Amino acid sequence: MEFNVLIITKLFPILQEYGFEVVDEFNNYVKFESDNLVVVICRDVRENSNLFSLGRIGSNRFFIDGNIMKKFFNFDFEKVFIIPERSIKDFVENMLVFFKQKGEVLFNEKCEILLDIENSVKQQSKKYTSILLMEQTMDVASRAWEAKDYLAFIDNIDKIGVNILPISYQLKYKLAKEKFIKNK
Repeated sequence: MEFNVLIITKLFPILQEYGFEVVDEFNNYVKFESDNLVVVICRDVRENSNLFSLGRIGSNRFFIDGNIMKKFFNFDFEKVFIIPERSIKDFVENMLVFFKQKGEVLFNEKCEILLDIENSVKQQSKKYTSILLMEQTMDVASRAWEAKDYLAFIDNIDKIGVNILPISYQLKYKLAKEKFIKNK
């Protein structure tokens, strides 16, 4: 049975109880909407993975992975998302159990838990972005050091904050300041 047919056959009846309708459908993709929520369930054939995303109408959707299911719903679903040997049927059956057990909490009109999840996802994203920016700035600083461009090195380290860096960068920073002042 095709992925979309299996999703609609097995999951749509329970989603329908919460006011969802099928609004879009392809072989490996089904999108459901209610008055205030969007649910997308899809399969990435290249990655051999199953994906579940959720969001409020007019807002960003975000993927619900095993970590979110465990943290916010105390539902151990991680294996279904990360073990490729799991079949599509296993995924759908686990989604069905999840919707039956947690649907009322997840799909209520106030979407309180959804706001908590959204804030958590935004916080994780912000943390990831800041780490990425710090690594990029460190890379630029390292290249400036190698090029003996001490002013660029100092400027980049100042963007990060010298106190949070490893001792080796703190020493380089001190040397760069000395060399910059000396060459001024």
